[in-house]
Amino acid sequence: QLRKRELAFEEMLLKVSQFYSDIERPGRALSYMKRLMNCVHEPETKAFCYLSMGQLMQQTRDFKSALAAYSKGFLLEPSRPSTWYFLHNNLASCLNHLERYTEAEWYCREAIKIRSSRHHAFKTLGIALEGQGRYPEAADAYIRAIRNEASDPVSLRLLETLVDEHPEIVMDRKDIHEQLKKCRVAV
Repeated sequence: QLRKRELAFEEMLLKVSQFYSDIERPGRALSYMKRLMNCVHEPETKAFCYLSMGQLMQQTRDFKSALAAYSKGFLLEPSRPSTWYFLHNNLASCLNHLERYTEAEWYCREAIKIRSSRHHAFKTLGIALEGQGRYPEAADAYIRAIRNEASDPVSLRLLETLVDEHPEIVMDRKDIHEQLKKCRVAV
């Protein structure tokens, strides 16, 4: 019965943290997530807590702290594909914000190996490639993100901005212009 109560308490902490995150109070949500972290012992659950803490830190634009949280979760090597995927992707996103684009690219590609049907890592990869000046490859990554999730307007906006700022990629690769038209229709 004690274990049941512990699990109920952990579930309550998670729900309260999610509530505060939903109402855009990430600092308050983080305090509950830290309390939850002190209660859990299983590596899988700890990895999820680190992922959640990193996401909350990203909401406050504290990318260095978020990177540290994701790195701790990463070291636990969780077995749940969704946790593993988002640890890779979100770690890459922080690296992009810190302009460490080459490192970010590796984590994106690993996330894509885990779940190639998701769009987040392709979008994050596009940002990493764009940061490295590899514009045609960035366009391809954004196009793939849009194909995987047409309802996310961010990838289309990133692709349009890239093409506006670097029209030479359309001149060099007519297929990007065609893909852009198709993506606009899809979104």
